[in-house]
Amino acid sequence: CWESLGYYGPVLVYVYFGFGAVINRLIMTPIVQLVFGQEKLEGNFRFQHVKFRIHSESVAFYRSGEVEQNRIGSVFKKLVGVQWKLVEWNLALNWSIGLFAYLGSILSYLVVALGVFATQQFVSMTASEISVALSKDSFFVLYLINSFSTLISLSTTISDVAGYTHRVGQLLESLVSVSRKKPLEFEETAHSASCAFRLDGVSYGPCDSSRVLVDDLTLSIEKNKNILVTGRTGCGKSSLFRIINKLWHPTKGKVERFISCSPANYLVLPQRPLFIPGNLRAQVTYPLSVENASSDDRICEALSLACIDYLLQRLGGLDQEQLSED
Repeated sequence: CWESLGYYGPVLVYVYFGFGAVINRLIMTPIVQLVFGQEKLEGNFRFQHVKFRIHSESVAFYRSGEVEQNRIGSVFKKLVGVQWKLVEWNLALNWSIGLFAYLGSILSYLVVALGVFATQQFVSMTASEISVALSKDSFFVLYLINSFSTLISLSTTISDVAGYTHRVGQLLESLVSVSRKKPLEFEETAHSASCAFRLDGVSYGPCDSSRVLVDDLTLSIEKNKNILVTGRTGCGKSSLFRIINKLWHPTKGKVERFISCSPANYLVLPQRPLFIPGNLRAQVTYPLSVENASSDDRICEALSLACIDYLLQRLGGLDQEQLSED
């Protein structure tokens, strides 16, 4: 092909598809950002939808259904807007790919024609020899054009993969940032007969914030004794439990633990209960495994003390699989 058509034939093909690659690259750039934005907005919309399902009763009490509809609807409109833009840009990209593939087939005839009229290779050939040479050259040119067309047709897939990769890369960067933080480790101390936890000069506040909720707190939590912590909303009452349970890092001070953190030794009840899928036995004994849970008599006793023993009859016993996350 190079010898019979001259150097300008393959060079023309390379220049043509190089120009096509630049055009497709310009179209792919916003597609990558739109795919990234679409994945982010889809995740946000799913989160808002699930959050609404969880708090549907509270929304009903507040009579804020219209407000929530407008709020979630605005998130949905943003998602649809991004998806519509993505459809438009994908349409432009597919149109560009198809156009270059179609014009590429025309380019093959132009390259062969230039080879015939611009070179002297065919002057001394017979008609049959010219036919064989043109067929051979056309095959090589079409094969080269088809190879480039196949590469350009991958632009849509590459743009989607680039958008997903951008999203995954953001997740990996967040994971690396979290892994670099020093984990909170309790001061390992000897066993104490009376003390369960001791906080010595502890200060703490919200994560990634300079705000200090409690400063220089010294507190001993004794075993088998009741402690009532009071204060206005946002003063750090719940945050104290986050510090004790290693959910937050204290800005200064030392936290000592004298008992094992196993649920069998102590348990923190959250403000909002967690309902797990399964049966009543698994729900009552959570977070202990069913194998390590208490006997049926103790479970029934606990239900009776909580005045919810009617659930045994309502649900058909401890092991009836009826409970769900809903």
